[in-house]
Amino acid sequence: MTEGIDIACRAEDGNIKYDYFTSTDDSDELLLIEKWRDADALAAHGRQPHFARLREIKDEFVTETIIEKYEA
Repeated sequence: MTEGIDIACRAEDGNIKYDYFTSTDDSDELLLIEKWRDADALAAHGRQPHFARLREIKDEFVTETIIEKYEA
């Protein structure tokens, strides 16, 4: 991922998993899988500078985002 954002996300306290995959059928499609220790860790993730940078990148390049949340 650009600019080491993925590395910064994985280094955050409370991050359990942060992996992304590109589609074999559509190189413009990306699947991101995140797993966080709890809601507080996820909320803290949203306040990080690298998260803000990711938002800027998405605003420029992403046309659609689908979020599915699963809880164990």
